Amino acid sequence: MNALIKLFTKKDWRPVKTINHPYRVFNTITKDTVSDGHTLTYYLYENQFGDRKIDAVDSQHGDLNVNSLDKKEYVFRSSDYRETIKPWLDGAYDPEIPNYYSIEHKDMLDTLRGRKAK
Repeated sequence: MNALIKLFTKKDWRPVKTINHPYRVFNTITKDTVSDGHTLTYYLYENQFGDRKIDAVDSQHGDLNVNSLDKKEYVFRSSDYRETIKPWLDGAYDPEIPNYYSIEHKDMLDTLRGRKAK
């Protein structure tokens, strides 16, 4: 019965955490910094069934389609992804990442509209 409910219920994805990962671009030959001050931003989402997913935005390249990226891309090699995000995606509990039920629906809508939650 529970599987039928999950199958026919619209999934309500809520943003639960944003993680900013600063990085530099290096010249692979000289090892000098080519450009500095870039940020890879991960957006973590969870739905009412405990399913989890991420989106990523690179300050240098814009929105990234995480599903179509090669697993060798920096999005998947960063320390934040390997140490925090990947275990969380695999179902691990992280006290620094809220869950779906701890994010109030109104707070979520206010956040998406750019308002501060009270």
